[in-house]
Amino acid sequence: MNNVLAYKTTKDIIHGSEYKNIEREARKSHNRIASHTKRNPYIKSKYFKNEKIFLNYFWNVLHQRNWQDRKRRLIYYDCAIDLLRNTTLASYTSQDPDDPNLLQHEFYGITENGREFVVHVREDKRNDRKSFMSVFPPRQKK
Repeated sequence: MNNVLAYKTTKDIIHGSEYKNIEREARKSHNRIASHTKRNPYIKSKYFKNEKIFLNYFWNVLHQRNWQDRKRRLIYYDCAIDLLRNTTLASYTSQDPDDPNLLQHEFYGITENGREFVVHVREDKRNDRKSFMSVFPPRQKK
């Protein structure tokens, strides 16, 4: 991540040692966003020219993971939302090898306290729908 531009968020990770406490805080943030709409919760992104990024797909993907991996990802939830709303830095974009109609955008960020993270957004080219897929810390270099 050293040679890639990373967005510096104004948020820090969600602190806590137990998964249920971290999930509770992330759900509070999600519910604040969801309370602004009657249908699918979304945020508007400066990078995508104020287009909507839907959030429900993240929770579906998250619950396919084990609880340790969920905790590792959820601590960055607030940071990921801040990045998706405010970044104008270029993303690394790739096409899904299995489905030519899907693009995956990869954004890099740094928390308020200097921790790095990666955010994935999936874009369906057929209907131009963007979905927040995942957030996680970058892989450690060996």
